[in-house]
Amino acid sequence: MKNDERIVVVFNGSSVPLRHIISTQISGPNDIAEFKQWYYENFHEFPSDQFVFCHNQAERDGVVTALADGTLYRMAAPVWGEIEDDDNITDVSDHQLKRYTEELQKVLQTYAENSDFSAFLNKEHLADIKERVRFIWPCIETNASGLPEMAVYALLVGTDIEERQWNRLLDALQKWLLEGWGEELSGRPASAEGKNVYLHIGRLGYDEIEFHVKKVAGKSN
Repeated sequence: MKNDERIVVVFNGSSVPLRHIISTQISGPNDIAEFKQWYYENFHEFPSDQFVFCHNQAERDGVVTALADGTLYRMAAPVWGEIEDDDNITDVSDHQLKRYTEELQKVLQTYAENSDFSAFLNKEHLADIKERVRFIWPCIETNASGLPEMAVYALLVGTDIEERQWNRLLDALQKWLLEGWGEELSGRPASAEGKNVYLHIGRLGYDEIEFHVKKVAGKSN
């Protein structure tokens, strides 16, 4: 491989809004920022872009293998929000959040880039699941009805996890989105139309999240 080679891996073609940008030449934050700037000067930016930087050929080959041998799942959760205007805060549904989808995604993306979304997998009781999860990341997308929702993508390597493991994963993810990472996110407003728009994950008035899980790419079971 040439020393200056940059490799763009597209998982399962362009139908999945996910790209992995891999370079063996990235060594620090300044280089990463420079690489991202170079990349977006030459290629279109997608909201759910993921950058994976490898330090050697073996790491790069491991990521490529995981992409080829993995199964990508999408775990979707409903959202609601609050709009702050002239010192008044109003609860709003996903229908009313629709017009702010782009601004909310930018807030989430910035927060996700500066936090460790996968930290909840470090719990001891999730160790068997963590070793199977190659990547996991959140984004705001619109569903088939055009409404915003939280979408968490997880790339699992090897055979699929068992039903009881899925239950543990979703229970832990729910707590992370309601009480941990997601609670801090809800305090970071998007600015739109002179208002502050706060995103909350789940359904207004409910203390549980009903996830919709779908396999979007990968091997057949």
